[in-house]
Amino acid sequence: MSTKRATELDRTIGTRIALLRKAKGLSQTAVGNAIGVTFQQQQKYEKGANRIPPSRMHAMAELLEVSVSELYGEHTSEGASEVLGFLNISGGAEVVQIYSSVSPEIRKGMLSALRAIASVAETARADAASGSGAQRDETAIAAGAQPPLPMSKEAGPQARL
Repeated sequence: MSTKRATELDRTIGTRIALLRKAKGLSQTAVGNAIGVTFQQQQKYEKGANRIPPSRMHAMAELLEVSVSELYGEHTSEGASEVLGFLNISGGAEVVQIYSSVSPEIRKGMLSALRAIASVAETARADAASGSGAQRDETAIAAGAQPPLPMSKEAGPQARL
């Protein structure tokens, strides 16, 4: 039995589209313009309030660089799976929104800071596994403390960004 009412699948597809759109740094207006609808209609698609016609679904999949089946949650490619997984992590969507709103220079700084934090966390995990006390550093960072400064052999701690 066919119905014109939106279903749970429509909402699921809409959520995937919204996550992928945000990951690409695209606005609802930009996506709407690209597929030939208003931003209000795009918003309704993403909320699952309106069903997406097949031709628009195809155009949206091309724009988001995924297959139509990936919008349905089937046969997710590794890249799309990683993006959707990250965006489902608490704060993931906010990180993407913030990252896409800043200049390329600030993005480089953000990546450097994240790499430094990840390095400290990895070292702490390795030290914890070997019985060292570095687990405190990772716990302190998770609680909001700044990570320790990287050391230079010649100059001591390096300056913060």
